[in-house]
Amino acid sequence: MKITVSVVDDHEMIAGGLITLLQDAAHISVISSYNSAVAALAGLKQQLPDVLILDIHMPDMTGDTLAEKITELYPQVTILILTGFNSFIYLKKLLKIGVAGYLLKNTDKQTLRTAIETVYAGKRFIDPTLAAHFNDAHSLKDQSVQKISQREKEVLSLIVKGHTSEQIAELLFLSQRTVENHRFHLMQKLGVKNTVTLVKAAMDMGIW
Repeated sequence: MKITVSVVDDHEMIAGGLITLLQDAAHISVISSYNSAVAALAGLKQQLPDVLILDIHMPDMTGDTLAEKITELYPQVTILILTGFNSFIYLKKLLKIGVAGYLLKNTDKQTLRTAIETVYAGKRFIDPTLAAHFNDAHSLKDQSVQKISQREKEVLSLIVKGHTSEQIAELLFLSQRTVENHRFHLMQKLGVKNTVTLVKAAMDMGIW
C-alpha cells in the first residue's frame, strides 16, 4: 500500500522538484499539489493524504497558522514541514502545534523519502542538520539557544514595522550600536541572515 502525499508550496519550481524526487518511489504516491493555503484547505475537503508536505512561507496565510488549522480539522493527516529556516525556535514552535516532521529545503532525495516514511509510521523526524542538537523531542542540547528577551521583542517589533536602527535607538533610548547588537542576536536565534528574512520569520512565528 502506497503512502499518499500532498505538497503545499507557492513556488512552482520547488513543488515540481519535490514531485520529481518522489515520482520513482514505488511506495510513495503524490496525489495533489497546492500553491496556496486557501487552495490546500479546499483540496483537503475533497481528498486527504497520509502525509502533507507544507512550506512555511505561503502568500495568504502563515505556515504555522495553516499547520494548526489542518491539525485541528484533519488530525489524521501527518504534517511534514519543509523550510529554509534552520531555526531552533521555529522548530520548537511547530512541534508544539503538532507537526510530525521538520525538513530543510536543501535536503536530498533519500532524506526526503526517509522523512515521509518516518512520520507516516507515527514517529517524529527532524532534519539531520538540527537533530544532532536535540536531547529528545522537546529539549535542546545547545544551551546557547535562548529565548528571545523582552527587549529583543521590542526591537524586533520595531524592525517589523520598518524602523531603521537609528530610529529604534531613539524610540527605545538605546545607542545605535546596542540596537545593532540586538538585531544580530535576533538573526542568530531565528537562524536567518538578513533583515528581510528576520521580518518574515517574526511574522510567521507571531513573536512580535
